[in-house]
Amino acid sequence: MKQKIIIISFLSLLCSFAAGQEKIYYDEQGNSVKDISSAVMYSTTERVASGIDSIITETSYYMSGQKKGVHSYLHKYTKKGKLIAEKDTGERCEWFENGDKRLKAFYQDGKKEGEFCSWWPNGKNRRKDIFEKDKLIEGNCFDSLGNKLPDYFPYETFPQFPGGDMKLKQYLDREVKYPPKALEKNIQGKVVTHFFVEVDGSISNIRVIKHANFHLDLEAYRVISNMPDWIPATQEGQKVRVKFFLPISFVLQTESVSHRQTY
Repeated sequence: MKQKIIIISFLSLLCSFAAGQEKIYYDEQGNSVKDISSAVMYSTTERVASGIDSIITETSYYMSGQKKGVHSYLHKYTKKGKLIAEKDTGERCEWFENGDKRLKAFYQDGKKEGEFCSWWPNGKNRRKDIFEKDKLIEGNCFDSLGNKLPDYFPYETFPQFPGGDMKLKQYLDREVKYPPKALEKNIQGKVVTHFFVEVDGSISNIRVIKHANFHLDLEAYRVISNMPDWIPATQEGQKVRVKFFLPISFVLQTESVSHRQTY
């Protein structure tokens, strides 16, 4: 059975800035590829300006051309053009490869609003949640025969460092050491990484996707590779493999050296 891949942007810091309708192809691991023969899906991204802000709509497709999902985000910027927030907006839809609906939800100002529904491949309702400003008002989950399940569980949960975001920050503050060779040359920069959180919580496939400097890159890689196991993500109550993005910024300060993490 193929594992499901979910891509999560850590605290919405990494965003897609591609415009137009260029196709980006992805393999089973969720990596972008140029060799179409290894691709299992592709996506297009469209940007629509809204004052100084913009709405980014990402549409994914199965290789057959059938739509897989549509999801929009509101990107909010400062007057100087710095991205300060990314919020889900509008309708989110997903489909099975045969074209049957899989999920339908609505977001307003980054919050779930109204019905959040999903379906089994046989067309039976899998969940029907009601939200008001992201607060769950009523939630029901169903089996593939349409029977209501006795226990409710959320549609998805994100992977989590043991103890949460604060413990992750503390871990990075404690473990990241400024590389001496970078310090000697006053080199600073932000290293952006991604890795997979497996269904057993282990970390795998660590990659640096935005380089700062060889020594800074190596230190970021080292610290992530030494992380303890995480709490895995779930979708529809099942543990899933997730790609997780994590940026680490190395910053020099007067009369002292420190590193900080960009959250």
